[in-house]
Amino acid sequence: MRNGTGIDLWWQETFTEPPRPYLAEVRFVAAGERVTRRIYERARAKDQSLPPYAPPRTRNRRTFPPETARHLAPKQEPADRNR
Repeated sequence: MRNGTGIDLWWQETFTEPPRPYLAEVRFVAAGERVTRRIYERARAKDQSLPPYAPPRTRNRRTFPPETARHLAPKQEPADRNR
């Protein structure tokens, strides 16, 4: 954080085995004070040196071989038979 301005990510861990980190809270700080995301984005529009907020990736984005991927694909809803 530069001069009390930026984004503060607060991570916690689950109580499962093995523990997994998750994003518990995002805090936006401008001029040393905690502000809402909307106010932070307005300040960032005026000062491009402030870091942009990009939500961390929490989804699994791995690419699987086709023989595995077909078992992981979401199941399709059956077509409506009344039409």
